[in-house]
Amino acid sequence: MAVLAVGACLAREPTASQPDLGEATLAVRADVSGTPVATVVVQVSAPDIPVALVFNIAVAGGIATGSITLPAGSRRTILMQAFDAGGVETHAGSVTIDIQPSANPSVTIVLVPLAGDVPISVTLGSVSVTVTPALDTLLIGDTVTLTAALRDANGNPIPGQVGWGSLLPGVALVVSTGTQSVRVTAPAPRAGRGWSRPMGARPDRRRSWSGGGTSLPQDRAAVTARGGRGTCRRR
Repeated sequence: MAVLAVGACLAREPTASQPDLGEATLAVRADVSGTPVATVVVQVSAPDIPVALVFNIAVAGGIATGSITLPAGSRRTILMQAFDAGGVETHAGSVTIDIQPSANPSVTIVLVPLAGDVPISVTLGSVSVTVTPALDTLLIGDTVTLTAALRDANGNPIPGQVGWGSLLPGVALVVSTGTQSVRVTAPAPRAGRGWSRPMGARPDRRRSWSGGGTSLPQDRAAVTARGGRGTCRRR
């Protein structure tokens, strides 16, 4: 009796054995004011993405906003390039992250200028947070109410509790007044703390709040709003 055995060898497991992890949609937002940027191009690549995905993010009023949809999985490299109205590249930056099919935490990509010294911070995430008013200046003792709007990656409003914080509580004191609102107060300066002025000069009675930046004048503070998996910081 003769037995004939036939076999086959594959370099990798058949495609059917690799589960489809689904897709994820991420909101993209960048403040490009003060730069010549007219459009932002996003490319997504990965070992299991044979052809890079390309997205164009429009710019309006100095803000680039849009969304990208990509396959969930590990080692997704997101390359972002900014171009001026003439098609000349002005900024570039990238990050490699793992993408979940459900909600993803916010990630910040810094686009480095190819010429000049004004970088661009781009936020990617499943939830975007927009704070209004975007900027305000208060007299000492005055208050202003800020409101945060939460939206999903498709731009649809979503409910949720927003957490607030101030990088300099002595300049901008925040007290939550609702699920998506906060009261910001400019407290009076304490002697020997938070103020430095020449002898005989009067301190400026204005206080400005903002939402980001690591270096701020002594009369400015950054206010941060965080909701869901999104974060908004204002300068």
